[in-house]
Amino acid sequence: MGRDECLIHFLRVRDKVRSVPANIKEAMERARSEPLPDIGIECVPLQKIAVVCCELQRVQLGHPFFLSVRKAQAFAGLTSVSAAYDALQTLESMEVIKCVKRGIAGNPGNPATRWRYLFPM
Repeated sequence: MGRDECLIHFLRVRDKVRSVPANIKEAMERARSEPLPDIGIECVPLQKIAVVCCELQRVQLGHPFFLSVRKAQAFAGLTSVSAAYDALQTLESMEVIKCVKRGIAGNPGNPATRWRYLFPM
């Protein structure tokens, strides 16, 4: 692809490019070693998702971060996708996180929801 063709292609797909931190695995590992945050309720799965959101927000330096329901499910040790969805919605209603842009449910390759962590870090 030549320079101009490459530029045209980039301009066409630039809004589809996700800003995923290269060190997302490191952020999740750090979250595993952090103490569970005080979010006003003692519920370990909610606290685990909150701590991973905090670490992902730290990596994104003020920009929204991506977190899929399936990643939240795995990190919190929840048994179902619907439980993880409910947990994320609960954290949003508690104003721990805020949805910036909804993802597309379905296939794991679809864009994940973009979130912003609202609690103090």
